[in-house]
Amino acid sequence: MNSRLTGVLFFSVLILSACIFSSLPVSAETTIGCPLGMEEDQLWVRTMLQMVDMTEKYDRQSDRMVPLPDGWHKQVRTSGFRLGYGLTDQWEVGLLLTEKAINQRKFNKKTKTWTEIHDGGIGDVWLALGYKFLEEEDWGGFDEVYMKLGLGYKSDVLQTLSDREILHGVGNGAREMKLVFLSHEVLGKLAFCNHLVYHWRGSAPVIPGSKLSGQNLTDRLNYKFNLEYELSEEWVASVGLFGWMDVQKISFAGKFKDKGMDGQKAHMHRLVFSLEKSLGEDKYGHKKLKLAYGIPYSVKNGMAPNYDIMLIAMYTWP
Repeated sequence: MNSRLTGVLFFSVLILSACIFSSLPVSAETTIGCPLGMEEDQLWVRTMLQMVDMTEKYDRQSDRMVPLPDGWHKQVRTSGFRLGYGLTDQWEVGLLLTEKAINQRKFNKKTKTWTEIHDGGIGDVWLALGYKFLEEEDWGGFDEVYMKLGLGYKSDVLQTLSDREILHGVGNGAREMKLVFLSHEVLGKLAFCNHLVYHWRGSAPVIPGSKLSGQNLTDRLNYKFNLEYELSEEWVASVGLFGWMDVQKISFAGKFKDKGMDGQKAHMHRLVFSLEKSLGEDKYGHKKLKLAYGIPYSVKNGMAPNYDIMLIAMYTWP
């Protein structure tokens, strides 16, 4: 076996093993950006829109996901705006704003009444720092290799959510951090685009009636393992494994103990198909339109969809 093929197999196994490990114990990493990094003085704008229609909820009695009862529904629209700037060819900073809109209807068995929720707002404000520590050609059996580390921070001071918006799930109101490793390997028309994330989540604010009032939110491991294929100079198709999993068990407050997801470890693993079109001559210039379709295949969460759709647009100057 020649050294080129050996190197390709080694790194493929290494990355896949890391992703499998993270899913045992988060679609691109929206906070830190792309492993290809940015050039000095380059400005990068990235927008995202995701539509999700929940179809299942967690049933504690059977310990599995079950279809939503008749009359229930929950639609979630999430949009994001990220601005990145290249301090140098290695260092970059970023700002991410995430807006979420909730449309929900559910039944309260105790009061025998239906609850309608229509709410929205800016749920997350993230600051990011990225450092691309490797950019090589003909390295490890690949034509090109890029690797980057990133740090994301969400302050509870910057968030402007009301108690009502936090109760409705627009955001959690907590201080959070992310440590991210990203890589991108190119081999002919194939490319591997991956990330691994450790997500520290702080404590939820104290809100009467909240299941998570004052409780520590569980840390999470998040991963992406994505295989891309260059169909032409303008079009790229990809398929990938995306997922996240709680590190600790969920802890509910007060009267919510021993109900729902209390004492459980949540997770969601998805298979994602996407098609992207380049808007510039340089396929790595972050000038793209992308459509993605995700299918959850292993879920344990409060609610979950049977599919999700995401549209992404990005552009860089100069």
